[in-house]
Amino acid sequence: MPRGTGSSGKTPGTELKKLIEEHGLSVRATALAMGETSMSLKAALDGKKKFTPDFALKLEKVFGKKADEWVQMQVACDFAAAKSNTSLQSKLAGIKKAGDIKSGRGPKKEAGAKKGTKAGAKTAAGAKRGPKAAAKTAKTTGAKRGPKPKTPAASEM
Repeated sequence: MPRGTGSSGKTPGTELKKLIEEHGLSVRATALAMGETSMSLKAALDGKKKFTPDFALKLEKVFGKKADEWVQMQVACDFAAAKSNTSLQSKLAGIKKAGDIKSGRGPKKEAGAKKGTKAGAKTAAGAKRGPKAAAKTAKTTGAKRGPKPKTPAASEM
């Protein structure tokens, strides 16, 4: 069975080619009837474009074969391709079953770290904080920040 084919060995593209031939149609005529471009239909026939529900509904209208059959055929091909994908298979090998997963809340934080802060970061007023935070602390505690620097007046320039 070719890679990416369903359990029956047929792809939606090969089935569509048969229908087009049985009806004595050209790819161009079929594409026009569906409201597709010839390039788009050719890509679907060659397996380069997936048979989406929209595409399948257009095929149902033209040929009478149910749209869900086209979509199921596409899903069967996609599933077969996924099962033969070695990269995916090696990823799946590392996934645990639900019964083998230990319940937990994630990694523990370092001692002394508060929620939302980096481990060991000081949170007391004025310690390891930016100027905006220090200014906000000063406003809320009533502390003053010192005089504002004078800007030269236009006449002094």
